[in-house]
Amino acid sequence: MYLKKRIQLSFIMLALLFSVFFVSLSHFALEYIEGEFLQAKLDAGLQMASNQATSSTKSDYTIEGYQVYLGDATPSFLKDIPVGNSVVELVYGGKEFAIIRALHNGELITVVWNNHSFEVIEWTMTLIFISTALLGIFVAWLFATHVVKTTIRPLNDLRHAVEKNELNTFFVPNEMDEVGFLADAVKLRDQQLLDFLQREKAFAQDASHELRTPLAVIMGSAEVLQTQLQDRPKSLAHAKRIYNTASQAANLVSALLLMTRNSEIKHAPLHQLGDLLREEVDFYKHINHKKPIECLTIIEENITSTVRPELAKAVFGNLIRNAFQFTSSGTITIHLNASGFFIEDTGVGVSQEAKSRLFESGNHPQENSQNGMGLSLVHRICEKINWSVVYQPLANGGSRFSVYFSQSDNPNVAS
Repeated sequence: MYLKKRIQLSFIMLALLFSVFFVSLSHFALEYIEGEFLQAKLDAGLQMASNQATSSTKSDYTIEGYQVYLGDATPSFLKDIPVGNSVVELVYGGKEFAIIRALHNGELITVVWNNHSFEVIEWTMTLIFISTALLGIFVAWLFATHVVKTTIRPLNDLRHAVEKNELNTFFVPNEMDEVGFLADAVKLRDQQLLDFLQREKAFAQDASHELRTPLAVIMGSAEVLQTQLQDRPKSLAHAKRIYNTASQAANLVSALLLMTRNSEIKHAPLHQLGDLLREEVDFYKHINHKKPIECLTIIEENITSTVRPELAKAVFGNLIRNAFQFTSSGTITIHLNASGFFIEDTGVGVSQEAKSRLFESGNHPQENSQNGMGLSLVHRICEKINWSVVYQPLANGGSRFSVYFSQSDNPNVAS
């Protein structure tokens, strides 16, 4: 619930509480006044009836608005009322009466007074009290609305300033208050975050540029070695491995550098994903050829995407490497189609503990893993290029990673 709604509700609930208390107190006060008034009124009537009874020859008569009954002349509907000095209220024939019955010189006297006029006054006062209470609630709502507007407006201004990145020009009206302090705190935190992001971006760019030179030297030297080792197959295989590994590292460095350049990601050219995936599959199959693993690859033709090849290869390569790393024997199945890239393995799977933090930076899918960056990088790249990656455990204990090229193809995203 919005803060303004909570403030309005608090005022209304407070007004309602006071209104209920006020109406209840007024009701009890009216009831008390009515009881005291009727008792005094009927006592006076009883006194007049007692004085008149000694000289009257009638068994029932009216005296100054009171109806008096003597002895057996009392109507049957009044005979059940107890004799005493207490007033009893009775509704009869749609009218309200106050009755008192007492003995005077051994004779029973019943005095009846029509208290309809007092009931009208009572109901009128009750209606006034209720109307006043409702008016109080309405006034409380108006006051709450005014307070909310004056209180929430600076917060809304601050929110709009944060959304539009205009904190430096944000002006807190009136004198410095809690909203002003909050604005200053947000400005400070915003500046700290901007400084941190700039440092991280600068570090990534500098590190990427610095790493490119030694990697280029390694790759160049490995190419020279390959030309010189054509007659020595075993040494040639090592030279090729050096070249391929350096190439993979250079691709990763390029991917990290691209993550800091939004414009190059948004205006990426169209690429055939099948060719990029084949390179990654061939590389990891070669370096893991001694493992008793069968790698089944299904790559559909003409699967294209507007994505930088370095980023696509980083996604494919990290997931393929992860599958080979945690599968000691069995099968790895790789499938590329128009919906996405899917890889299954029969490896050790992911522990229950690590599932909730699988794509967090520094988290290891399995214990003793040295691959703390792979899945986190995959997740960050997918977010950057509007892909999505999903992990699913398999019944045999292995893992399935699905990379969807469109959010609409991801069954885990609500439509």
